Amino acid sequence: MTKKLYYQDPYMKEFDAKVVEIDDNKVVLDQTCFYPWGGGQVGDTGEINGIRVVDTQKIVEKIIVTEQNQPFKSEKPVGSKVIHILEKEPNFKVGDTVHGKIDWDRRYRIMRLHSAAHFTYYVALDVFKFKKVRGSYVDDKKDRLDFEYPERLDPEKLKRVEDRVNEILGKNLEIKRYNDPKNPELLCWEVEGFPMMHCGGTHVKNTEEIGRVRLKRVNPGKGLERIETYLVE
Repeated sequence: MTKKLYYQDPYMKEFDAKVVEIDDNKVVLDQTCFYPWGGGQVGDTGEINGIRVVDTQKIVEKIIVTEQNQPFKSEKPVGSKVIHILEKEPNFKVGDTVHGKIDWDRRYRIMRLHSAAHFTYYVALDVFKFKKVRGSYVDDKKDRLDFEYPERLDPEKLKRVEDRVNEILGKNLEIKRYNDPKNPELLCWEVEGFPMMHCGGTHVKNTEEIGRVRLKRVNPGKGLERIETYLVE
């Protein structure tokens, strides 16, 4: 299992770690601040010992368990290991200590967009009353939210969502992150005045870091609508 430094400090840019696995251009370290693709958030890029990391993914590790007084066995997640995908095979070996550095400007934009996207979701839900989310994805360029909706989004209502989101972002609100007391493997995202949301992504600490956003409507297919969130630089 990889120690996840990006949860301890999402603002960490560089770190040292020991190499525990190498498979061609795929490297596993004992700890990392590279966020792996998951929960709709793209994986980090950067470099390890000067070699480009072009993607970061994860593998969930499980054990077989038998519940008390139950005849059936099941799989229980016990953690995950983070896979750093390099642009070429490394010149270091298992057991070496290496230095990692993420593409911080890219990550920070992702953090700002991911935090902003939660507010887009809550306000859009209130305005459009959609019943089911069909997908989400965030990278350093935009966030997208797909949901079931029977008609084209009203432009005036979408502008109302955008205005309300920007009003919220300008309120200097603290964004809290903590482990769920009932299930410590789950991470919580919470802001005063909004429902708690489980989210394993990386986020900023305060809405003032996000700045302003603009929203765009896209139609990804019949019966679906998409709202894209962009940072206003």
